[in-house]
Parts: sequence; structure tokens; C-alpha cells
Amino acid sequence: MRSPFKLSALFLTSALAMGMTGQALAADIGECGTPEAMTAKMRAEGQRSIASAQRVQQDNGAEGYKGVIFTSNADQSVGYILNADKPVGEKANQVCISNRMQGIRFSDARNPNTPESVLLKASDTDAIKKCDDLIKAGKISKGSCAPLNVAIKTVGSVGIRVMFQAFNVQKQADGSYKPDGTLTTVMGNVTGSIGDNAQRLTTGVSGRILFSSLPDGATIANAILAYPQYTDYGLLALEQQMAAPKAK
Repeated sequence: MRSPFKLSALFLTSALAMGMTGQALAADIGECGTPEAMTAKMRAEGQRSIASAQRVQQDNGAEGYKGVIFTSNADQSVGYILNADKPVGEKANQVCISNRMQGIRFSDARNPNTPESVLLKASDTDAIKKCDDLIKAGKISKGSCAPLNVAIKTVGSVGIRVMFQAFNVQKQADGSYKPDGTLTTVMGNVTGSIGDNAQRLTTGVSGRILFSSLPDGATIANAILAYPQYTDYGLLALEQQMAAPKAK
């Protein structure tokens, strides 16, 4: 069995998974509420859950899990990353919006090949220079930054592949949202199991949230994930997007 958690037991109620639509003010980054309140807000924006995972983090000195869910509207123009204060499968007390995204582009993480579409055209040299600049400025620590293309290919070799990518956005003074120059890449081993890799037992159920500066591709890991999975709707949206005619 791949995961002890059921997607039907996500910290958001089934109303979100149903994807009922409506109109409301856009949710704000940093906004928190009960699972019921956040479900209603997401439902009003036509958001549906496309993937879920456990966020691996230190809790009182021990490694623990907190639930994370990724959402999108019907045309993948807007989505969110939501974090819960409990693991997926347990009733959360609070759910918070950590990121708002636009232009969600799926990639099939079940496919062992790395598609060119998830890689940047920028050279690794550009990314390394940006990483060095950030280190010198004290914004990140040494060894925490790498070119996106290198990061994708490195973990892809052990089955951790791109599930989707999107552009981070920030709220403007006029209430609109605009890209902030950061690309979000969500990766996961969606077909593996514990113990697939004898040297690293958790690799078979591992994942990442990567943040990359554009256009250079300097990349840091925002989060380490466990048990990343597409939802049923996420798989449907992936297949529909992949089958859609590509713009020339």
C-alpha cells in the first residue's frame, strides 16, 4: 500500500473536492481559517483540489507531517497552495493560504521521461551566478540553491518528477494580482512505495516544492513532501490539458 492516508479524508471537506462554483472576493495569501471557512472560500472561487501531500517538517525536535493541498480553477488560470496544521487524514483546526499561482501547467509525473516543457531555456551558468549573488547578499545559505534544470534532472533520476508548474503572484495596490518573477514547481514520486530505494527508503514517496527566480532559474527547495498524489480531478485536468491543441 502506497500511503496510509485517504484522499477522501483530506483536511478540506468534500465540498472542495466537488468543485462547486460561485463568486466571491479573491482569497489572500496568508489568510487562515477553519477547514469549513476555507472550503467555502475556495468553493466560491471555483477551486478544486488537484493534488495533495504531507509537508515534512520538524516539530518539537522530531520529524512530523502537516497536510498541504494544491488547487486550481477549471481553466488552470488561478490556483492556491493551502497548508493545514495537522497531517492529511486528520481533522485540522486551521488551514492557511501560503501561495497564489497563475498559469498552472501540468506534467505527467507518472511518465519516466523528463519533458522539455518543464525545463528553462536559461543556461545553468545564469542560475549559478544568481545563486552566488543571493548567497553573497545573505538571502540564502550556501548549498541551498541550484539551477532548476539540474534540480529537476537530479531528483527525476530517482522517480521524483514534475507534477505541475505555475507562476507565483502577489497582490497589487489596486487589488489585482501580478507575477512576482518566481516559478513554482511541484514534484513528486507518484508511483513509488516505501523501500523502493534501498539506500533511501523514503525516496519512493518523496516530493518537493521548488521556487525558481525567472528568467535565470536559480532554485531553492521551499518544502520537502511525502506521499504526493494527484487527486482524481487533478488527473482528469492533467489529461485534458495534455490532450488540448498546443498554441502555434
